[in-house]
Amino acid sequence: SALPILHRFDRLKPPDSSLSLACLWWKALSGNDPQSPVYDNNLAYDLLPRGSRIVVGKKLRRFYPRLHHANVEIRTAFLDRAVTRISESVRSEGNETKVRLVSLGGGYDVRSIKFRERGIVDK
Repeated sequence: SALPILHRFDRLKPPDSSLSLACLWWKALSGNDPQSPVYDNNLAYDLLPRGSRIVVGKKLRRFYPRLHHANVEIRTAFLDRAVTRISESVRSEGNETKVRLVSLGGGYDVRSIKFRERGIVDK
């Protein structure tokens, strides 16, 4: 795997399994694609090491087949829709209930940031 090379000079690299690093890169591929249903305006991309994130940048993204990152994309889209529906349901009741998202063991999940920015969950 090339992931150790891509994180060679990353002082914030987690002492982690290669799967969670792979998942981070897959999320960055989908989150950096405006055509993706899980486009996150580059939030996951920004978690990548500055010196090596270019390999999934806008110019090179098209060379990656939707193989592994499609699975992450599908799961992310499913969870995003579920949380959005719950939030909309609570808000449609017209009460003052705040909607908060607690992400246990979220790792590289940027959902809470993305939803906060979009106003889907409250501060």
